[in-house]
Amino acid sequence: MEEPNLDTNGVEPYYATDELATLLKPSVSKEDDDKSQNSGVTYVTFLLCGLCTVFPWNVFITAKPYFDFKLDNNDTANSNNITHQYQDALEVFFGIGSQVTGLLMQLIMTSVIHRISLKIRMYIPLVGMLLIFLATAILTWIPVDDWVSLFFYFTVASVIVISVCAAIFQLSTFGLAGVFPKEFTHATMIGQGVGGLAVSAFEIFVLLIINQYVISGFIYFLCAMAVIFVTIFFFDAMTRQAFAAPYLNDAAFEDSNNIQSDKHKSKPPFLKIFSKIYVPAISVCLIFAVTLGNFPSVISLIESTSTNPQWRDTFFTPVVCFLFFNFWDFLGRTSSFLQIPSEKHMGILAVLAISRLAFYPLFAFCNIIPRDNTDVYFKHDAFPMVFVSLLGCSNGYLGSLCVMYGPKLVEPEHQETAGAIMSFFLVLGLAIGSVSALIVINII
Repeated sequence: MEEPNLDTNGVEPYYATDELATLLKPSVSKEDDDKSQNSGVTYVTFLLCGLCTVFPWNVFITAKPYFDFKLDNNDTANSNNITHQYQDALEVFFGIGSQVTGLLMQLIMTSVIHRISLKIRMYIPLVGMLLIFLATAILTWIPVDDWVSLFFYFTVASVIVISVCAAIFQLSTFGLAGVFPKEFTHATMIGQGVGGLAVSAFEIFVLLIINQYVISGFIYFLCAMAVIFVTIFFFDAMTRQAFAAPYLNDAAFEDSNNIQSDKHKSKPPFLKIFSKIYVPAISVCLIFAVTLGNFPSVISLIESTSTNPQWRDTFFTPVVCFLFFNFWDFLGRTSSFLQIPSEKHMGILAVLAISRLAFYPLFAFCNIIPRDNTDVYFKHDAFPMVFVSLLGCSNGYLGSLCVMYGPKLVEPEHQETAGAIMSFFLVLGLAIGSVSALIVINII
């Protein structure tokens, strides 16, 4: 019997059905497009949040010549003594004082993080820093010759407030990033690298183009305000994205009365969490302790042996100490997407962190002036250039891996706390490094 012709009978073959045609359709659905766009906004937001954890503080440090200029009051009796006292005291607050303040605030916030909604911990520090920079920018145009002491105390108060706000914001940012996939913690670390690199590049631009302390200080503070404002805008946009909604819910972004928020109000098992992340936590502490133990306090004392006076006296320290370090630090943070060694080989990561202790003698034997107790073995400018590059790259790469891996070693409900603990140990490393730098300088 002759087989029926399906086409002539008006019956479509099975492979031509609507269902199969839909499966074979190569185009991406609108839902997938929206999800990709939402994740892109979220990625940029975390990059900006990382930028905001370091950019305001770096602006204050870089604007130190402006503050010295404002504090230099020649019309006051014993003005030289007063000026040096103010400038030296401000140097202390810029260094150890701010690190201690930040460390104490991180310790306090880590213990009470479960009691304060993420929304408050993210917005309040940003607004606080924005207001400080607004007041500081206005003061650049106001003469302070008649009230230098008051200006000094205001600046010290500003340093403390910036340190407190930055500590709260950094802890909250790393805690939130720990709830998201690892690439968003990576974005946060890249943002920190961008912050350091941008300020260093701008410092050299100021040296080349702008030769007025007031104008350069105003531009520094204006840039800080712009960065903070853009971060607030993007963070607010991220909270409205469908992609970020489940992660924000896990982090109890809103302080509502639902079951999820009630779960986060209970005290996390800190010791249990730390027992699972102690290797990356201690490693990141050691990494940043070694970095701050050399950069910038020790490295900035290295003098060039070049015969070019402009390079030796003006550009050597800004380029080699700051630009080189921040460029290679940024490159290391960016390269950490390779994730080598992986989180399954935390022992190797710990050994690499310990090996960075070698940077202490390497920089100590460079051409540091003045020196009393040690000899110079690495006198040529090429040595500090190579050492600074290695210090920056290893800091960015290994530090990023530690912060990325830590929160993923615990259960999802403890990832925000794990991220906050990683932030605390990072800041602890900075504080230890600041103290060790003083010890190294005294030994040299």
